[in-house]
Amino acid sequence: LEKVCGRYSGPLPEPFLLSIFRALARILCLIWNVCVHRDISARNLLLARRQQRLVLIDFGIAFSPQDPAADDFALPYGPAEFRAPESLSCRWGRPSDVYSAAAVVYCLAAQRPVFENPVESELERLIQTAPPTPLADLRPDLNPDFTAVVMKCLAKRPEDRWSAPELTEALAAVSGDEPQQ
Repeated sequence: LEKVCGRYSGPLPEPFLLSIFRALARILCLIWNVCVHRDISARNLLLARRQQRLVLIDFGIAFSPQDPAADDFALPYGPAEFRAPESLSCRWGRPSDVYSAAAVVYCLAAQRPVFENPVESELERLIQTAPPTPLADLRPDLNPDFTAVVMKCLAKRPEDRWSAPELTEALAAVSGDEPQQ
């Protein structure tokens, strides 16, 4: 996905962003029956253009929250700009995947990460404490309902984010149709 979007000049259109976010929400609904991915980022998303499908890859650090050995893999992984605030404290869960999915969509829409800093420790501090710049401020052309969904999924507290099924419903409402199963 990062290669495809890197070739696009100018802002990505809202229908494309909405389709990516809806596909990510559906993927999360499916995988959460088995695992938490923990490394959702643009580099782990493949866009199969002919089938117009999004594919999530690299389940190498995925884990089952019910697995007693899950704490053995508690270190933060993946690009820092897509990590959820709680993951930086080695706490992972389904809401972490929702945050990372929204961080990917935000990055695609804004053409920059939610937070930027070349010093990783400072970037992590921003992720944990600073409010993100509202996506609506960066992309006033986007539907306010869409940007509100993205921003809710970037909430600092995991309990303030939607679950994948709730996200699927919210995105369906934004697009004006029924949730896709």
